[in-house]
Amino acid sequence: MGSEGMTKTLSLSRMSTRSITGDRLMAAVMFADMVGYTAMINEDEAHARSCKQRFREVVEDKVSLDHGKVIEFYGDGALIIFSSVIDAVVCARNIQQNLILEPFVPVRIGLHLGDIAYEKDGGIVGEAVNIASRLESVAIPQSVLISRKVAAELRNHTATVVRFLGNFNLKGIKEEVGIFALEDPSLKVPTIAEMEGKGELSLSSLAVLPFLNISTDPENEYFSDGITEEILNALVKVEGLKVTSRTSSFAFKKTDQTLKSIATQLGVQTILEGSVRKVGAQVRITAQLINARNDVHIWSETYDRTLEDIFAVQDEIAREIAHKLQSLFGVRKPAGQLVDVPTENIDAYETFLRGLYFQNKFTPPDAFRAIELFHRANELDPDFYLPLSNLAGEYAFLGSMGAMDACSAYKKGMQAAQTVLARDDSYAEAYASIALMHLFYDWDWKAVRSNLEEAEKLGASGTNFYITGYMFYGSQREFHEALQFLSRGLAQDPLNPMLLVLQAQGLMYLGEYEQSLQICKDLLVKIPDYRAAVELQGFIYMAMGDLEKALERFLTYQAMTGGPLKGISVLGYLYGILGQINKAEEILQKMKIRQELEPQSTFFLDFAMIYLGLGKIDECLNQLEEAFNNKIGAVIFFGIYPLWKPLRTNPRFLVMLKKLNLPARFK
Repeated sequence: MGSEGMTKTLSLSRMSTRSITGDRLMAAVMFADMVGYTAMINEDEAHARSCKQRFREVVEDKVSLDHGKVIEFYGDGALIIFSSVIDAVVCARNIQQNLILEPFVPVRIGLHLGDIAYEKDGGIVGEAVNIASRLESVAIPQSVLISRKVAAELRNHTATVVRFLGNFNLKGIKEEVGIFALEDPSLKVPTIAEMEGKGELSLSSLAVLPFLNISTDPENEYFSDGITEEILNALVKVEGLKVTSRTSSFAFKKTDQTLKSIATQLGVQTILEGSVRKVGAQVRITAQLINARNDVHIWSETYDRTLEDIFAVQDEIAREIAHKLQSLFGVRKPAGQLVDVPTENIDAYETFLRGLYFQNKFTPPDAFRAIELFHRANELDPDFYLPLSNLAGEYAFLGSMGAMDACSAYKKGMQAAQTVLARDDSYAEAYASIALMHLFYDWDWKAVRSNLEEAEKLGASGTNFYITGYMFYGSQREFHEALQFLSRGLAQDPLNPMLLVLQAQGLMYLGEYEQSLQICKDLLVKIPDYRAAVELQGFIYMAMGDLEKALERFLTYQAMTGGPLKGISVLGYLYGILGQINKAEEILQKMKIRQELEPQSTFFLDFAMIYLGLGKIDECLNQLEEAFNNKIGAVIFFGIYPLWKPLRTNPRFLVMLKKLNLPARFK
């Protein structure tokens, strides 16, 4: 039921206790509670009572403004109801934003939507009250936790960003509760570790760790990785099972961290791990399911098969896991096959897995290698369409990076995706790839939106889908919508470095520099050599006007590229605006050398950057127009990227924006 429907169910005129005693009504219920009040009393009673009075005054004021009703103040807490979920969420955020000001009052808030009933004394009872209370109890100070029902009502309220924390078994609540946190620069999001002991993650939350390659040939790692990914994809189809995405799970490849630590970081309770040994056509797969929180083995099995049986064994493993979770924890038993047989040609399948191995490295050289292997797999079996779908994504990636002629990449990628849809028009990721190519190459915003919607309707959930949605909304200057779209991807893939960097970038666009920098810092703790995070830190400092820190970050980034001619264009820009003209000119000459060495690549934006730093505006615009004419992917961000801010009043620059049909609204 939407907020408008709830308003009809529980209109404010009916919120008089006397008139509705005994009624069962649908309401948004909020529990708000001060944290550590007893300790505050013991330490400084006057201060504690002052904080309690401030808490009550703020709650009464904000609840009144947001059309709610305080049912009861109880000690250091409050029980409140709203007729509108949106009003309840806005009020919760307003309360926290006010109470973080001095004098700071530490408060936890929980929100749930459900049935309530009034008692004769004016109090309320019902499951909604119980769940809201439990949500508040597992929160941390300065946070707002909401249930899945509340999150569902916020789906079209794009200004509110939420993060999925997991399915939890809460004390006194029969069914597991999906818990989300409001994300806002003023709010905190609890970690799983901070919530432990207050509620237990459901065992129906699962991560599939990369199966170990224990073959004598280390090159068979592509095969063990591929088997892991196929089993993961099968388990995603099991209704009621939350499965962490590949990128986050594979972040722990060859790690020495404990399963409990991994489960905590991924927000899951259950881990599937195993090994693969491949000798010729013989395959041995060992799999074990573990409750990672207490290190209890739930199930394990070893399968000896031939390559011809590989799809059957993948399905068998997925079914065994689903059956075990169904019998123990209530996950719905799957109907039909979990693993389809995409090809009868085992050579084609092995070649496809090799392609996936290179595709997941996310570098232009590896992308070219992946394309070669995907083409070969399709040649071995022209009816095997999975390689074609992956081809579409790889061509879009290379074209947008300038590592391949954009028009050629667009045509090849579009042809591959359309061939897939001609064979299976329900393949969601093909629509996501088409949306990405419309985004970068013909700037058909209506086509981008329609293909994204079709991909979502069909259940798209890959990194490509969420990145495309983020970039689409970002290019339109709809940054809150972009971050909301991205947060859905992070809910199932919380450690995906690409999604995290984009989240930090989106916050940079909104001017939330400290939060943006913190995401990059946290990411570099986990992946110290992740260059994209270092590069973004440089751009954030640049947007903040701290050019010295920006220069330090970009020098670090350049050193990480491993080549004297790579990662230098932004240094040329910075040297120019810092007045170090000789250094900027030196960078310009190096870029010309690189252009000669790599004639297949395009460097229009690199040259534009350096010319802008040198103050050579005409030369800069000439390069930007070349990038525009050659459909370099990044041109769709002309209107939002801080670096191009000095050009936002230039007529030639505005003409390009007009041709792109992009908003020319600047802050």
